[in-house]
Amino acid sequence: MQSLSLIILFAGAAGCQSDEKEEAVITIGAAASLKSSLLELQQQFEREHEEVKLSFHFGSTGAIRKQVEQGAPIDVFLAASKDDYESLYRQGLVNKGDRLVGNRVVAVTNKPEEIQSLKDVWKSDQKVVIGNPATVPVGRYAKELLVKRGQWEEAESRLIYGKDARHVLMLMDQGAASVGLIYNSDVEFQQDLHIIDFFEEYPQEETGYYGAGVKRSKHQDASNEFLDFLESKEAKEIFKKEGFINIGE
Repeated sequence: MQSLSLIILFAGAAGCQSDEKEEAVITIGAAASLKSSLLELQQQFEREHEEVKLSFHFGSTGAIRKQVEQGAPIDVFLAASKDDYESLYRQGLVNKGDRLVGNRVVAVTNKPEEIQSLKDVWKSDQKVVIGNPATVPVGRYAKELLVKRGQWEEAESRLIYGKDARHVLMLMDQGAASVGLIYNSDVEFQQDLHIIDFFEEYPQEETGYYGAGVKRSKHQDASNEFLDFLESKEAKEIFKKEGFINIGE
């Protein structure tokens, strides 16, 4: 009887140890413009948190917001738009989140010998690519900036829409357009792109990224650990290197 009790005791202890070592895999729905930074941060986070593995799902913020609304298995929402984050928060689908980093919209070209400014674009038949304003935050910001300048009507007839920030870059690379309105962070490592406009006359404080845990997630602790990590000194250094603007700088 004593031997049987010991067997049960050891079996229970082994089961507890197995549970303790079980990895939590958290799925992060993130704006496509964060891809390069997050893949670099993943290596560092997983080294420091061996019990947590990260799985990324990149796309347009609007599309990922809809997936969260429809019950997709996403644990953390990283949005390139305050509006999309607040929409989910008002619906009670995400926890209270934070603004993580900022960015800036710039106009770029891959034909600097022909185009030095947006004025050159309006005088030509060049196509311009932006993110779809209905679902892509950088596209919405681009439209707002062009409207403020009174250039939206000139631009609208020559626009091509990308499905997310990275798709805008892909369309330019494929030759669909020679001018694009994209995030400054997307220009950092694109040697063939040249900035022709910073839209300096318009403040872009709302061009921010927000992070929040999804309430239905079964990995609340792991999700919070990752969100806390995104606000660490190490993470801020990587974001800055990638061309983002850290809060308070």
